[in-house]
Parts: sequence; structure tokens; C-alpha cells
Amino acid sequence: MLLRNEILTFCGSSSLYARTDTPDEAYSKALTLSEMIEEGDVTELEFSQYCDSIKVPVRQDNEDLNHLAAQAFLDSHLGQAVLTLVLPSNNTASEVYQDLVRFSLKHKLRLQSLSPSFRGDIDLKNSGELPPGWNEWVGPRKISRSAIEHAYDNDQAATVVHLAPLWLEDHPNDFAVICWYADMLYQMTRYDESIDLITNTIQQTDDNARHYHLHMKMGDLERYRGDYSESERWYKKAVDLDSDDASAFVFLGAVQARQRKLKEAEQTHRNGTRCKNGVISEAYHNLGLVLRGQGRLRESAINFKEALKINPDYENAFEALRDIERTLDFIAQKDE
Repeated sequence: MLLRNEILTFCGSSSLYARTDTPDEAYSKALTLSEMIEEGDVTELEFSQYCDSIKVPVRQDNEDLNHLAAQAFLDSHLGQAVLTLVLPSNNTASEVYQDLVRFSLKHKLRLQSLSPSFRGDIDLKNSGELPPGWNEWVGPRKISRSAIEHAYDNDQAATVVHLAPLWLEDHPNDFAVICWYADMLYQMTRYDESIDLITNTIQQTDDNARHYHLHMKMGDLERYRGDYSESERWYKKAVDLDSDDASAFVFLGAVQARQRKLKEAEQTHRNGTRCKNGVISEAYHNLGLVLRGQGRLRESAINFKEALKINPDYENAFEALRDIERTLDFIAQKDE
């Protein structure tokens, strides 16, 4: 977070319009600029001269290119200067925001919010005390579901793991947040906590539809951990709950194949191709892979073709079919 006088200096030096945002975009722009410098699209001297012109350092304390300066430089380089800044998530947010609104009015800037609660231009004449929806982000206990979802969508594991349990204290049956929380715990290698969370949720619900998704989730978690036998057990439970959805068959067949149970995997994927719902094209594709693994190339090709009938844009099936057809041609030439 820049100090207020730094914000105003930076705005006054370079920005055609400013916006409130999360820090991720400025960080990604700094990475992009680093790559452009390495590839010779721009020079570090150009960036250094730009930073000198707006009186900010070229690099941050951690030796990264200055994130905000990199973003403003790139956007200016592309013909539109933009400043991204982050409001603090405490009671000073309103004060900083009001300074920014006054500055934007004075210098005829557009001010935009990119928070999950509200995205778009802010009406500077009716700006309010904070950007629309920003009160959800301010204060130590004002946890918003949208903040958790935003963090999950952007792979911000630490944020999800911090906010989700606070949200679940008041919303213990929020199924989606439970699943997001479990995923991010797993991403942080807190495997046992993730699995315990899903196991406890299974025990606390009688809803078959939720049980299906939770069993699938357990299968996924055990598969990620490399315990294919345990993963197979959970996927079988999901199949028992919904035998019309190809998804469970696809994952069940995949972990069976990982264990070299090719005959079982073959039958599982065949069952998946007979389903009414789910990723049926993937069931055909995976069946083709299993048959290919058994050397049954012509049968394999038939199933890759079936996958492409359902989904003509299925690139993996297309490449697998081309591989099989090329191999069959080689075999035919050798026989001649």
C-alpha cells in the first residue's frame, strides 16, 4: 500500500485513469515486463528513465521490478496509462478513498473498482464513503463469501484457508466453501486436514447428491496424494450413488489403470460410455487409451473416433487417433 502522498504523486505524474484493485495484476505486469526486457522488446534503461520521470524506484526491496511502476509503464507503453492501487482493509480505507476521489475529480480521471463485489466506473459525484461493496472487505470479522470465492478462483490458498473457517462458523452448511477450503488445504500440503474436513462433512449430511460430490472429492484428494487404491474405493462409492454420470466412471477407470488393472479399467470406461450424463466423450477417450495399452489398436481407434463424434474439438482424442492411425500404417507397410 503506497502512502497517500505517494499515491497522489504517482497519479499526478502518469495516470490517465486510476482504479482500485487487488495487487495481483500489478505483480503480473511486473513479471511480464521482466520477460519483455529479457526478450529485448523493451530495455531496462527505458523503464529506469520512466521511473525517474515519476520519481519512484526501479526496484522494490525484494529486487522485483517496481510492481505499480511496471503496470503504469506497460499500460502507458500500450497507449493507455493505468494505475492500480490497493485500499487498506481497515478503518483508514475510507480516508484514502476520499482523497483519491477528490484527486480524480480535480484531474478529471476515471476511477474504477475491480473488487468482486463491484466492477466498473465509480460515480465520482456520488462516490460514497467507500467503493461499492468494499465494506465487505473492511474490518477484522466482516468476512464475505465473495472474498473467499475471489481468492479461490485466483489460487490464493492462504487467504482461503484463513477466511473459510471464519465464514463457516456462521454458515456451517455452505457446501461450496467447504469444498474450496478442502482444495486449498490440500494445495498447502495439509492433506490430513483436508481429508478430515470432507470426511466430517460426509458424516454430517444425508443428502445423496452431496454425498456423490463429497465421495468424488475424497477420490480426488486420495488420487492427488497418490493413494490410488483408496481413491478407487471412494470413486466406487460415487458410482454406486449415481450410475448415470460418466464422471465417476472416468476417474474410477483412471485410477484402476494407474494400478495396472487394465481389464477392470476397460469395463469401467465401457460403463461410462453408456451413461446419460457427464463427460461421455472422455469415457470413450479413456477406453481408447486402455485398449491401446493392451495393444488393441484398431479397437482403440474406434473409441477415439466415438469421442470425436461427441466432441469434435477434443484435441487429446484427435492426437491419440492420429498416433494410432500412423502406427497402423507403419504396421501395414512392414507386412507388405
